[in-house]
Amino acid sequence: MPRAESRQARIWVRDLILEPGKRRTFHRVPVNQPIAAGVPPGGGVVPWLKQPRARYRQRVDVLELERAPAMLAIEDPRIAPGGPMARYLGEQLTEAEVAGALDDSSQGLIQLTPLALRSIRSFPVVPLRGVQLTCRPDDFNSRIRQTLQMRLPGTTWPGHGDRGTRGLVGKHMLLDGSYQAPSDPVTGQDMVIELGGRISAPDGSPIRQDPRTRALGGRFPELITVTVEQAHWANVAGIAVGVRFYI
Repeated sequence: MPRAESRQARIWVRDLILEPGKRRTFHRVPVNQPIAAGVPPGGGVVPWLKQPRARYRQRVDVLELERAPAMLAIEDPRIAPGGPMARYLGEQLTEAEVAGALDDSSQGLIQLTPLALRSIRSFPVVPLRGVQLTCRPDDFNSRIRQTLQMRLPGTTWPGHGDRGTRGLVGKHMLLDGSYQAPSDPVTGQDMVIELGGRISAPDGSPIRQDPRTRALGGRFPELITVTVEQAHWANVAGIAVGVRFYI
């Protein structure tokens, strides 16, 4: 039997680092977040071990999924979603579709166990497909939030600062962003919205870059047009549906 008293522990987050000639390497970064070590203060059973629908304290990245027991414990992850997001969702992705998306976005570097794979819940957000927004790159943070609220009435989206280019990849002129989203009240899971797409000039033409600038991460022109080609509401961040592998 586990000890009854609680204790402090460290969570270690695995960040994928791509290095030439290696299949995958993990860099372990301490987060210094206290967690209960199996038993709550005063003894008893940790609630989330018996009730997988209890609310999660933070979003889960795909590389952390195998160490998220509350998500892995759900008997049937193919649960119909609820809340204000439900009306905007398409059919939940199958395990094969999720596995294919991960294989495309990581070039096979991310391999999940069957149990971890089946726990992923990802739904296409239909009204966002094909959405375009033209703005200054530094205004993208505020514009994407405005776009989400306008296209998905009744939902509320947290801000990440009015200025910033979060999710924009200048080197490849693509959109690959994961943002905090409304939770699912049916499961209690914290959710993210993952957006994938392309960046072009306002007239739709490709943005040409100096090779030297591109090698340093790319440089955006004064105005860009971002086209959302894929949008998914998911309980795991980092699936990157529709985003091809890049470094």
